[in-house]
Amino acid sequence: MSVTCPTLGWPRPEEAIERHFATVRLSDEFVNKLRAQLADTMSAELGDMTKLRCSLGNRLTELGKYEDGFLDLLDDPEWPQAKIKKKLAEVKRERMEIATQLEDSARKLDSGSRSFEAAISLLADPQAIYRRGSDAVKDVMAEVIFGKLNVDAVEGSGAEVVDHELNEGVVEPRP
Repeated sequence: MSVTCPTLGWPRPEEAIERHFATVRLSDEFVNKLRAQLADTMSAELGDMTKLRCSLGNRLTELGKYEDGFLDLLDDPEWPQAKIKKKLAEVKRERMEIATQLEDSARKLDSGSRSFEAAISLLADPQAIYRRGSDAVKDVMAEVIFGKLNVDAVEGSGAEVVDHELNEGVVEPRP
């Protein structure tokens, strides 16, 4: 939606489009639909996360048994002590990797959920997003909000939005 036509002497429409964004908002129904989709996605991810945590927990149990066996062998001088200590170090390293995976997976899921909620909250003020956004963000915002946006040059005052069609889920604020 970032348009400039300096060779034709046309005004830049961005300011008019920015002003026009104040006339629209996401409908409550659309926001609730987005939140429901987030809840469904989070539920599926939690199911996957539960399976992962169970699998990693089983592996930790298995590693605990290996570790106990190796520790028992350390008491027997006939077994190669250096080799046993090396195996114990490997078990310890794998346990640490699993602990890190468990922490990372929970953190990523939580972070993703918070980011999505923040994005939904930001969409409550489309004009502010448009104002602060890069040209790429402005283009995306205009495409998400408007199916059609007509901007005309107005003599002496630059550009003005004269007509629009809103995409599904976008409404004009209630009076």
